[in-house]
Amino acid sequence: MEEQKTLHAIYDLAVNPITFDIQQFVSFAHVWARSQGFYDIHLHIVYPPYSSKLGGHVWRMATPKDKTLTPDEKYQRIETIMMPFWTCTDMCSGMSMWENRQTFHDVFCAKNTMAVMFPPHYEVNRPTSAVMMEALHGFTRDPSGKPVEKAIKDMICLRAPKWVVNEVERESVDLSKTILIKTRRSLNEEHRNSDIEMWEQVEHRLLEKGYYTKWLDDSTHTPLPILLAYMQQCAITITDAGGPGLLPFYTHGASCLLFWQLREDKKVTIAQDQGISQRESLARLAGVEVNGQPPQARDDLAYVWEDELTSDLIVDRTLKALEKKGA
Repeated sequence: MEEQKTLHAIYDLAVNPITFDIQQFVSFAHVWARSQGFYDIHLHIVYPPYSSKLGGHVWRMATPKDKTLTPDEKYQRIETIMMPFWTCTDMCSGMSMWENRQTFHDVFCAKNTMAVMFPPHYEVNRPTSAVMMEALHGFTRDPSGKPVEKAIKDMICLRAPKWVVNEVERESVDLSKTILIKTRRSLNEEHRNSDIEMWEQVEHRLLEKGYYTKWLDDSTHTPLPILLAYMQQCAITITDAGGPGLLPFYTHGASCLLFWQLREDKKVTIAQDQGISQRESLARLAGVEVNGQPPQARDDLAYVWEDELTSDLIVDRTLKALEKKGA
């Protein structure tokens, strides 16, 4: 009987962000596990080093979000954003939280080989990251650059638990005729928040066209399983927010138009200081060519690149995507 091997996917917070980037990580681990013949995945979340002198963990400080979130907010995001992922990933059969890195080394790393760990060649004293979308997208191409369809298919690995799907299906409206609007509203990096007035205009016009709408905003703190259930069951998700706005690209049965915000983004500004354009900087973050699409893109699952967003543009693109989808 063939041995059923478990891949141990290690999301190390010493080098990885406390954000929805974990979705790219679990997707990459899923593709890796399938390609290497693993039976399932065990997700490990490892806290950064602890400082007795500081009286807390020493958090990563690489991005604006790293610097604006308080330690309490970071602990909260681990529990509300990161921990639920193991219940929503196809191959994931369990999860472990490690607040002490020495314990993680002694209990797990010292007793297992690198061959069962992801990222490859992981070492707790020299952790590496595998969440960059460019690396994930690169793994879906063969040496000649042609797409590997199985790898692209394996990227779609998220799904809401059945009980959550049943719960949202009890709503009085037909979700197959409902458009999910996902907006960003946060006290951190407020310049990246959605233009709520514009999205209200979008909603009004979609209602006039005979569609229902479901609006979820970051301020509502919707649990991950419920968010995935709506993305699976609704006709399409439309958003101008990264992070949770990328979830449909890794979720079974989901459609989405992600309208990239090309203005007033600190990450873009930082990149422009290196002499590249706004589009080039965002394309690098998204792991695609300028104005490009991820490997799993379709007519109803795509990035929309526009310098200026308007309600007319969003509604027009949404209706065209729904027409091609037949919804």
